[in-house]
Amino acid sequence: MATKHIVSCQVAIDTAYGDIDSTTGLPKTTPTGTLYAAEITDRSTLVLPGDAVLTDVNSVSRNGLYQMPPEPTSLKDGADYIKRRTGTVSLTMPMRMVGGGTAYTDIKTMPLYAIANTALQTFSNAAAGTDVVATIGTTTSHTATSGAKFDVGNAFKVIIDGRVEYSCITDITGDVLKYSPALSTALTIAQVVYPMDELIIPHYGVPTTIPSVTLQLNGIGWQADCSGATVTSMSFNYSSETARLEVTFELDCAHINYQNVADSTVAVAYADGGVLHHLKSYLTISDTGGTRATPVAAPAELAATQYCMDEFSLTLNFERSINGCGESMIGRSGFEITDYSAEGSIILGGTSTAFDDDLFSGTMRTFVIGFNSGDATDEGEGGCIVIPAAIITSDPEKRDVGKSHLRTALNFGVGYWTGDTDGTDPADSLFRLCFGADF
Repeated sequence: MATKHIVSCQVAIDTAYGDIDSTTGLPKTTPTGTLYAAEITDRSTLVLPGDAVLTDVNSVSRNGLYQMPPEPTSLKDGADYIKRRTGTVSLTMPMRMVGGGTAYTDIKTMPLYAIANTALQTFSNAAAGTDVVATIGTTTSHTATSGAKFDVGNAFKVIIDGRVEYSCITDITGDVLKYSPALSTALTIAQVVYPMDELIIPHYGVPTTIPSVTLQLNGIGWQADCSGATVTSMSFNYSSETARLEVTFELDCAHINYQNVADSTVAVAYADGGVLHHLKSYLTISDTGGTRATPVAAPAELAATQYCMDEFSLTLNFERSINGCGESMIGRSGFEITDYSAEGSIILGGTSTAFDDDLFSGTMRTFVIGFNSGDATDEGEGGCIVIPAAIITSDPEKRDVGKSHLRTALNFGVGYWTGDTDGTDPADSLFRLCFGADF
């Protein structure tokens, strides 16, 4: 029996774009990087990837009304053409965290993180380890035991009244930390603070990414080895009906080797952590964080309010320019991200008048969409999405009527953030996907 579903997916991190064999100019049959068994993907119907690269030759001269077979744009291996295919792959998976770090000792080796790292720039705190509060401050500042454990722009996690909260460092002076948006209450002496790993869109320039990944998609009756796979878009989706956060990656693949095989399935390797969900966590939205005319001043210490969130979605699209190169079978040497766009939506659990004027005033606010997972006191659990300067793109005063009661809908994009004092990444980054780090 053959099925049309992805049964398992493996991911290898490529050391060079496409993982080309230097002696043959072909993608390697066995990836250079370790082939990690991925988090299980959505088992919905799959469009089998890989379209043959062909040239239509019916425009050439011929002496009858017949058709000519298309000609492969490929090379031969002996007498036979190498089956060159390209295409896109769509993968949907839950956002599972590293947890205790047994299955995956480092979040950077987790397949989900590696796939995202083909479009987003990674940041991991150099001075690994949790910290504890040395001196009580305010809801936007405290004195750390060691300020060296943090970086400006670095997100962190704390647990207040059994709920997980997140904020981002905007200034470090010695051991004194300032952050924004505000927590629900000031931290207490000896309270644990957890720095986080991040994937970011930097403020200046383009993301520094890994070259590509190799995907091995396995099913019953088929297998597809996808070389030079890089993300062209990623979409995050949450609904209170399911409570958990899912991500969908669209990946461009430079070369796809498709085979009809009897059974190519492999066991799925789960990380130790839980799946991100919006339980015992908050949607935090700051007070005004600047306008189109006056960006926020650094260091930002914006007051904030926690809201109930019914739905959340965000899509990032990455405009890319392919670098053509005839040196290898795939006909390209890599790509450059030249632009990106973001389109998001948050629907509150009820209505709020706080945002009714934001569209017309050009108000920017910090959105922190907080999620929980597993045991919140575990370093490798929890995560959040931070939009430091969200801009409203439609009229919030016009209520959402998707349910039988009225709700406030915040449709947003990603604006210009100037609230951090340091010019080194991740400071002033425009988008931050933050993970609990197992130190």
